[in-house]
Amino acid sequence: MTRIRSFLKQNTPQLYTLMRSGRRLAAESLEHANYFANCLAGKDVLIRPSVRVKCLRLGAGDGEWCIAGDETPKNPVVYSFGVGRDISWDLAMVENFHARVFAFDPTPISREWLKDQELPSGFVFDPTGIGDYDGTATFSLPVTHGTSFSLNHKTDSKRKVECSVATFETLARRHGHTSIDILKMDIEGAEYDVLSSILTSHVRIDQILIEFHHRLMGTDGLSQTRRALELLKQAGYNLFYRSPRGLEFCFLRTTQG
Repeated sequence: MTRIRSFLKQNTPQLYTLMRSGRRLAAESLEHANYFANCLAGKDVLIRPSVRVKCLRLGAGDGEWCIAGDETPKNPVVYSFGVGRDISWDLAMVENFHARVFAFDPTPISREWLKDQELPSGFVFDPTGIGDYDGTATFSLPVTHGTSFSLNHKTDSKRKVECSVATFETLARRHGHTSIDILKMDIEGAEYDVLSSILTSHVRIDQILIEFHHRLMGTDGLSQTRRALELLKQAGYNLFYRSPRGLEFCFLRTTQG
């Protein structure tokens, strides 16, 4: 018994880490199973990574994203569309890669929340949303959500606001970029409206990380995601990571240009 107590005392941190890893693995296994079940039921798109890279997962909880670690340079330029109240991934990019993160979110809850945060110099906030035109747009806060406003008006909302939006090229020109290393986009269904203009812009993007929201888009949601995946493929992007729950997709540009 004494030896057991001594072992536990000396290895408590490692044991807690092991337990957390075990719980995470079990949770992700369940998410994988649910994803494949949804694919069989025609509720999700079945797609597997087509290129192998060293995946580096950064951020916490729903704010976690995967990047291609060996393909990410030091001091990368990062565009992060959709901030909400979780910038754990953005801050991890600043801390681990000394990234210059340009975060975009025009919605009031996000803007107010960011005012109270201690932000590093590498984090630049622009209170503009990405859209398929320059101007203003109506954002809705779904009744089932407390943070994330959306341009998707197919769900019941409890609040609507008018916010500034701009095209990807306008935003890149505003901040003086002709190429960026990583673009992350979690914009509650608006990704389908802006992806084509992003891919046909004159701005080179090496990695694109997207959360697809076909589950929120009604009967044509899956077809919109399939079209988006085809656009990415045609533009030279290959999938290197899909999250266990089958919503976050990470792509690497594998063609020159």
